[in-house]
Amino acid sequence: MLTTPGEQVEGLLRDAWPAIDPDMIGRSVERYRIVAQRLFALQSAIEAVSTEVADAMDGRTGSALAAKATALANQAARAAHLVGAESDLAARFSDLVVLTHERLTVAAAIADRDLHAAQVVDVTTGDITAAMGAEHAAATVLAAVAGDFESGSRELADTASAHAAEQPDSEHGQATGNAAGAPMIPGAMMGAGSAMAAAAGRMRGGDLPFATDVSAADLSMLQTRAAHLSSMQPPEVAPWIRFAVGLGQDHDGRRIVVVGTSEPGGYLRPGTVPEPNEVVVGDGRSPELVIVDYLAARDLVPLAVCATTPPTPEVRSQLAEAGVTTSSGDEGTGQGDGQ
Repeated sequence: MLTTPGEQVEGLLRDAWPAIDPDMIGRSVERYRIVAQRLFALQSAIEAVSTEVADAMDGRTGSALAAKATALANQAARAAHLVGAESDLAARFSDLVVLTHERLTVAAAIADRDLHAAQVVDVTTGDITAAMGAEHAAATVLAAVAGDFESGSRELADTASAHAAEQPDSEHGQATGNAAGAPMIPGAMMGAGSAMAAAAGRMRGGDLPFATDVSAADLSMLQTRAAHLSSMQPPEVAPWIRFAVGLGQDHDGRRIVVVGTSEPGGYLRPGTVPEPNEVVVGDGRSPELVIVDYLAARDLVPLAVCATTPPTPEVRSQLAEAGVTTSSGDEGTGQGDGQ
């Protein structure tokens, strides 16, 4: 269990830090920009030589040679443009990684300062409220920075795929793709393209390649956690606070646990502490809806949401439309049509 502010910050930073070397991407970008320049030079050389040869030859042979040379020069130009465009995208991704590292470093330093200050308050007064607030704020800020990185990575990966899909095939004038119909990223940029796709870690639309079934053990875990959070509320406000715990999944099969509270701003009462792997959300609405909206905004699939008390019929209907398995202590398990 993490006990010191330094250990707490280190753990949060480790989870949020992009394990990508921007210098490595930068070196690749420079190499492939050189490739693009050489392709343009090749285009010019082909055009110049073909003109000289065609002028020295007569009739159909000269015309056929000129046509072939023109086609080859055009292919070199298209390849140069494509490699150059992908190189620019990779450079933007490298900049995004550097910016994220800088933002996380600053956020971690502030979190470390606030956690140390809260620890002093805890030691001198015995009041843990400041420590709980500082820990929650640190987790929220670092998670937000990581979320921005994921969103930016997705946009760049989608742009790269769309750009590659628009490139015509040299022989048939069709979009270049692999056997499955997916757009091909030039070999020069496969490393950067794969890094962007991995950083995004999600697929927009379509079926997930991993099972999205919700087991009885999953529901039991969510129900138990929701009941535990509810039991931690002060008696004077407990009847007016609702907690729900949701389970989401990304394209790679990784799962995330999200705690939703009916309190605005995801506020947690003193003594209510989230687990290290949990994200806390809340905006004053039904916690079930807040959880589903949080997951959907990040292209995560909401699998199940459990609470100790049932939601209103309107909320239950919206959850069913979203295909989310629901369960509460006062009702049986329900499953949306989308499951």
